[in-house]
Amino acid sequence: MNRSAMYYYAAGGVIQKSLALLMLPMTASLLGVAAFGQLGLLVAVANVGSLVASLGLTECCQRYASNPAMQRRILAFGWRYGCVLILVSPLLAWGLARLLPGELHWFWLQMLLLNLSAGTWLALRLVSLRINNRPDRFFRVSVSVSALQTGLSLLLLLLGLGVDALMISGVVATVAVLLWDARPMLVRAARSAIGSWQPIVGYGLPLALSTGITFVLNGYERPWLADAVSLEALGAYVLVWQLSLLPAYAMEPFMLWWGPLRHQLADNGQLATLARVTTAGVALLVAIIGIVATLLPFILSWLFDSTYQQGQAWLPILLMITLLRQIPALLSIGVYHRITGNLALMLNAIVMVPALIVLPLAIAFDGLPGLLVAMGMLMATRALLFYRVSQRHLRLPYSPGLLLGLTVCTALALWIGHPALLLTLALVAALYGIRTLKTGTGSVAAAQWQS
Repeated sequence: MNRSAMYYYAAGGVIQKSLALLMLPMTASLLGVAAFGQLGLLVAVANVGSLVASLGLTECCQRYASNPAMQRRILAFGWRYGCVLILVSPLLAWGLARLLPGELHWFWLQMLLLNLSAGTWLALRLVSLRINNRPDRFFRVSVSVSALQTGLSLLLLLLGLGVDALMISGVVATVAVLLWDARPMLVRAARSAIGSWQPIVGYGLPLALSTGITFVLNGYERPWLADAVSLEALGAYVLVWQLSLLPAYAMEPFMLWWGPLRHQLADNGQLATLARVTTAGVALLVAIIGIVATLLPFILSWLFDSTYQQGQAWLPILLMITLLRQIPALLSIGVYHRITGNLALMLNAIVMVPALIVLPLAIAFDGLPGLLVAMGMLMATRALLFYRVSQRHLRLPYSPGLLLGLTVCTALALWIGHPALLLTLALVAALYGIRTLKTGTGSVAAAQWQS
């Protein structure tokens, strides 16, 4: 992996998220706040549905990045699994339309489920390109999906199709790019034998369930909020929640590079490199949060009408929740570098099962403010639990004081909220993160980063 690969990943991520950010105010304006609240419910369904649809197959591909035969078996399994999902999607859409609040139409849910099913194959194509070190092709495929979906969504929204526009454009874009780029892969997958499926499901299913139950802190609250607040308030919350995820989106190029490599370094025993690069990733995340926290209030007042402005007060705690959500993804290699994904499932269940009760109670007790406080405490508990257990299974030479200091300083800066303080935090964290990545120890990862 050389510097040009990182440029491709970074450019692809910037273009994708820029298109999404460009569409956000247009979508909010063209739909109206009530329909935007319905879209928020569909996004919540998509969040958990994408995890069920993927079945942890992309993580399984990364885990066996050095085993081409295993990757072929995973692709064969993924093809058949996607076909099954498409066949059962009409019945699932009917059931969800009857169960979910917010007057969600069957057609919306059917299109969403079809997109998730086809998205399973697209995700396998993209992870295959990453593993085979083809960042230029990854860039073309990922940007093509985003550009096609954005353009078609805007056209159909202007034609007055409302939420239908977004659901249709997602299916069309995914299928079109699959036909253009992934046909050879899908043909090979259809003709390949799965062999023993137990290693695939044994690793992927627990991870999918593990990530799936984190839906409790990533959308489970919305049906409860829909019953407790107006659709207008729900729409404002959904908008600010989406904007608060910008730091996680900005970290995607780093995670695309680091995801497969960290498992290879763990196999080779390069623990110091793992700790160094991971700590740098946390510092870069903090820097991005500082920048986003400075800019988002101006973006909200500039791009969105007054019905969405009430969400500005919720930004600081939502950005802190984003930091706490991302920490386990960065600092928990010991949880994921195993034969199965059972440990991650167990740890998530420890936090998420109580959350099933805590979050509705928090909403009933204090509405949206109570929900945000409860989510922050649950995310902090999850981050600490993952870190401690990961260190027990694969001890890395982190500096706990440094990690705690970054977290506390971020919380204080967000709470005070002064732009000068937030930008100072961003500058210091960015300088530390970049310096840590550049200081060489002769390790493979540092050499790859600097090459």
